[in-house]
Amino acid sequence: MPKKSAVKKIPVYKLNQDFDGVFGLVKLQPIGLTKNGRIRAYLIPSSTYEALIKVSTINRQTVDLLNIRAT
Repeated sequence: MPKKSAVKKIPVYKLNQDFDGVFGLVKLQPIGLTKNGRIRAYLIPSSTYEALIKVSTINRQTVDLLNIRAT
């Protein structure tokens, strides 16, 4: 049984046809923009992106601190 993806796949041309509709969907779930059936890019809300960057920065700082303590 195929696993259901949390990402809704939409062809790139749909973005040009229904820009507002696609961005409305991004509020509900991540969108995978496809070309030739393969995901080429993802659309996520800006708040999600900013949260990911914040977590990434915190993790990097933690690793740096652990490396300092190890030396």
